[in-house]
Amino acid sequence: MLINQNIEFKTIWGRGNNKIISGFEEASLPQPLFEQVGNGMQITLFKKEVKHSDTLNDTLNIDQREKKLLELIALNSSIKLTELAKILNVSIETIKRDLASMQDENILKRTGSKKTGYWQIIKKIS
Repeated sequence: MLINQNIEFKTIWGRGNNKIISGFEEASLPQPLFEQVGNGMQITLFKKEVKHSDTLNDTLNIDQREKKLLELIALNSSIKLTELAKILNVSIETIKRDLASMQDENILKRTGSKKTGYWQIIKKIS
C-alpha cells in the first residue's frame, strides 16, 4: 500500500514540475533547477538576464540636465524645486520649464499638492 501512495505522489509531483517548466518557457524565463534534498525537493529560480545600457537618451528625447533631474527625482521623489535648482546650478524657472516639458512628454507626473506632493517617473530610466 505504501508503494502505491508513493507512486501516486510522484506522479502528481512530476506533473507539477512540468507545469512549472512550461510556465517558465512560456514567459521566456530561464528554467528552474530541481534538486532532491533529503526527503524533499529544492527548486532554484534564476532571474532573467537584463542587459543594462544607457538607453535613457535613446528612448527619451532629453538633455543631460533633464537626465540628471530624473536621477535626482528617482533618489528623492519629494525633492523641492529649490533643492533641484541648487544641485543643478540653474534657476528655479529652468527647473520648472524642464519639469513641465517632461510632464508634457509623459515622462514625469506630479501627484498631490505643491507642498506635500511627490514626483512619479512614468518612463523608467533603464
